[in-house]
Amino acid sequence: MTEYSFRVATIDDFDYVYDFAKRFYEVSPYSSIYEFSERRVHEVITHYLTGDRSAVMAVLMLKDKVPVGLIAGVSALNLFAEGTLAVEQVWWVDEDHRKTKKSLVLVALFEEWAKRIGASHCVFTSIKDVTDLSNLYTKLGYVETEQSFIKRIN
Repeated sequence: MTEYSFRVATIDDFDYVYDFAKRFYEVSPYSSIYEFSERRVHEVITHYLTGDRSAVMAVLMLKDKVPVGLIAGVSALNLFAEGTLAVEQVWWVDEDHRKTKKSLVLVALFEEWAKRIGASHCVFTSIKDVTDLSNLYTKLGYVETEQSFIKRIN
């Protein structure tokens, strides 16, 4: 049986968190929308790893040594209801480790963080060209609310 562990990421995890973020960017539609900014990626990852309670990043480790996944998100004000939203920004699991129950623990960790910061809801996204997570999110109790569209304005 494959042995996984999970933990909140620290600054010592910077190099492989950066690698995960870059690999996600390369296979996502974002690579055709945004020009990759190494400076910005370093800045945001550093915020996630050393910032306050408004951001979190957790990692999935294989045998406590090999990083195979991560989840990251931020809190945002909820316009329509009391509390805040916990908004997932990146959920990446290496292909060989996807579709395992252990990879879903990252979602549970994110939900636990959301509860700790007082969020009333969690928000996840799915990039249909990369993978369709709609059925999975529905099984986990999420309700589809809208799609995202991006336009460069400057």
